Amino acid sequence: MSGCGRVGLTAGAPALYASRMYPRSSLLPLLGCTAAAAGLLFPGCGGSDDAGGTATRPAHAASAAAAKPSVVVPQVVGLQQDKARRRATRAGVVLKVVGYAGKYGNGRYNVRCVKVFSQSPVAGERRPKGASISVLIKECKTPTTGPVPPAGTT
Repeated sequence: MSGCGRVGLTAGAPALYASRMYPRSSLLPLLGCTAAAAGLLFPGCGGSDDAGGTATRPAHAASAAAAKPSVVVPQVVGLQQDKARRRATRAGVVLKVVGYAGKYGNGRYNVRCVKVFSQSPVAGERRPKGASISVLIKECKTPTTGPVPPAGTT
């Protein structure tokens, strides 16, 4: 253990694998020395070139970020599904249904009116044009009739 000192293992999967494969006493000096050697061999990697410590972005990266227009996410909670989809399309985002709540989620009820129950991201956030809004939907009114029987049981 020359000059590198003892370094604790990180909680990641590679460290867990390495700790099972090799005895702990032989692995610790190696981890510390490897990190120190990488710092000496590659001093300019990942850092900035100027003395002030501020990194500058390449011109092509700055123009690529500016080329992607962003839009404001609309409020769709409480709207019927077709109206919410139209509002999202006008705003430049796509409505994506990720789940169902209430009796409509059961799948055996005939429900005429479905509305948006929750959305993510919330209204007012900025997203790239064409991004998706994840929504949960629910029936407008709870059905008073019983469920439709499964196929082949009547």
